[in-house]
Amino acid sequence: VEDEPGAMPLLQHLLQEMWRRRHGRWLRASEYRNLGGIKQAIALTADELYTELKAAGHASQVREIFTRLTRVEKEPGPDGTYRDTRQRVTRADLIGRPEDATESRQLISRLAGARLVVPRLKSGSEQLKDDDAGLDDSQVEVEVSHEALIRHWDRLRRWINDSREILVLEREIREDAVAWAAAESDEARQDQLLYRGGRLEDIQKWLADGRLRLGEQARAYIEACAA
Repeated sequence: VEDEPGAMPLLQHLLQEMWRRRHGRWLRASEYRNLGGIKQAIALTADELYTELKAAGHASQVREIFTRLTRVEKEPGPDGTYRDTRQRVTRADLIGRPEDATESRQLISRLAGARLVVPRLKSGSEQLKDDDAGLDDSQVEVEVSHEALIRHWDRLRRWINDSREILVLEREIREDAVAWAAAESDEARQDQLLYRGGRLEDIQKWLADGRLRLGEQARAYIEACAA
């Protein structure tokens, strides 16, 4: 892990997985190779859990959680690859519809238990435990536990590449909505209403058919643009 950013969480995950696969008192090199080494271990864990959750009917929710926890870049870098990174998203934005709240919290908790995502207090570094159900969802932020998951989990790479355009649009709308909400005058807020015409019509259509998923603040922003 010497050259890996955030090396300790990655090492922690690998050691946890090797401990689960221990042979008596021994951690075996063969199990390290079976896990795919330090970079593939977290991707293997993600694939195994996804298979379980897919069988339980949660495939689309898992896909949505991980793609929304990824900051997707619009253009590739100089080397021709996309430098997608992790981003924190409030649990409220991940939940979406109020009727999905309980199921979504349980799913996020399951992913956190597998060390694939990390819930934290908003604007803080304190990692939350299982007894955080009483916290307001807008005060809890979730992020991918390590960017190695984004770089090395092939399934997530396919999800991102298949939906890159819509994911970039979601990010841009969320960022514009934050600037709109932070404006200090009505005139300044008016200047932040950037979507109109055919672009706005497309956004409204994609929201209606579920292709575009936005949190409460971003939806309010789009409604303001339409008004």
